[in-house]
Amino acid sequence: MDYSEDVWLDFIGRLHPILVHAPLGLLVALVAFELWGMLRKSAAPNQGQRRFLAFVLFASAFAAAFAGWRLEEENGYTWEGFWNHKYVALTFLGLCGCAWIAALAAWRSAYGWALFLALCVGGAAGHLGGALTHGDDYLFEPFHPREASQPAGTPATSDPAPAKDVTSEVVAPPAPPPTWYAARIAPIFAAYCVGCHGPDKQKGDLALHTGALVLAGTEHGRVVEPGDAENSLLFELVSLPLDEDDHMPPPKKPQPSAAEVAELGRWIAAGASLDAPLPAGDVAPVREVEAPPSAGDAPTNDAPPAPAEQAQAAPALDPALLAPLLAEQVHAECLDPAADLWWLDYRPRAATDDAYVERTLAPLAPHVVELSLARTQVAGACLALVATLPHLERLDLAQTRCGAALDALRDHPVLRSLNLAGVALDAGAVDVLASLPALERVYLWNTGLGEQDLALLKERRPALRVDSGEVHTAAQDG
Repeated sequence: MDYSEDVWLDFIGRLHPILVHAPLGLLVALVAFELWGMLRKSAAPNQGQRRFLAFVLFASAFAAAFAGWRLEEENGYTWEGFWNHKYVALTFLGLCGCAWIAALAAWRSAYGWALFLALCVGGAAGHLGGALTHGDDYLFEPFHPREASQPAGTPATSDPAPAKDVTSEVVAPPAPPPTWYAARIAPIFAAYCVGCHGPDKQKGDLALHTGALVLAGTEHGRVVEPGDAENSLLFELVSLPLDEDDHMPPPKKPQPSAAEVAELGRWIAAGASLDAPLPAGDVAPVREVEAPPSAGDAPTNDAPPAPAEQAQAAPALDPALLAPLLAEQVHAECLDPAADLWWLDYRPRAATDDAYVERTLAPLAPHVVELSLARTQVAGACLALVATLPHLERLDLAQTRCGAALDALRDHPVLRSLNLAGVALDAGAVDVLASLPALERVYLWNTGLGEQDLALLKERRPALRVDSGEVHTAAQDG
């Protein structure tokens, strides 16, 4: 199999967490070697050894820096903590180069100072790198008293809320109607955009995880022109043909449907208001908007359940249930405040397995509308619990080992979108997918399903959007 140059460069970038330990370890060893030589003259390295070790130190620091640059190119890190790590790391590389030059020239004093400064700066770079992956206070957190994390979407208060007297509670006040942006537009950004333009990563200096940031655009200008969709850069890029270089999202990423793109354009053309209600007569779905089948389509069982048939609203979510997940880097975001429905993403927690998901997900089951287990260590045992989530509309199992347990999801009544990219599947998966009455879209890249399997699925579910990684033109999709 042939791989492009970009594939190999991306692979090198992902070696950065491994390569970065080499120069730090070599530097500590070299400093210890020199200190020991100062105490015992007979153990001091000669000039040739010193030059060789200084060269290896610089070479390993350069390799780590190059891998870090490639990792930046792939992921588009732009937030302040990343830049601090990057510039401190480049300073460390420069000091390692100075140490090598000083060793070549036999400048003993400059060589010693370069090693000392490199040791200090290298420690700072390592700390900043650790903070990127484990949180700002990762190093000193054990010395601080533990406090419950404030869940996403809940206002901070100076005093704890008094306990509710459920006996005196008669009728809850009616929830305000959702805005057009919250009901229709924010879910589109959450599904297709915030992975590269969200709170932790902003490619092109663009963030789309809040309405205010969508309207703010970038330092180069706005990407949304309220009232003018055709001249809005954001709408222009998502409307380009898939084979265009500037098309967004990138072709290898999940793509919004034509109906979702049209909804985005309709919202921008109407003024791109964050407070405007849904247009008269519209029903507010929790997740993506999908085009209804045309009158000429053969009748299928693809239509999602009517609102009256969906599971009843759950009682309000206790914020204390989210605190343990947030403390372990699990992402939690409220997608529908009116219905108290949440998106949980377990990917940031590296050690996520079936047991952890079952233990932490069960108390939140009535409130989960979107769940991501992609790239975690789950093997499928947790799918029995996932199948019981009454509001689950979007499930991401990409690159997990859940293929053999997929039957647990059979007949789920409201699941609308399922990502199985990179999951090993057999022909039996077609029966499971065909059994899901509300399923509108499924991603089947690199699953092992053949053309006959995909054709059978399309035959059984004509209206189902099946994304198997092939490039389709707009005419083919229509």
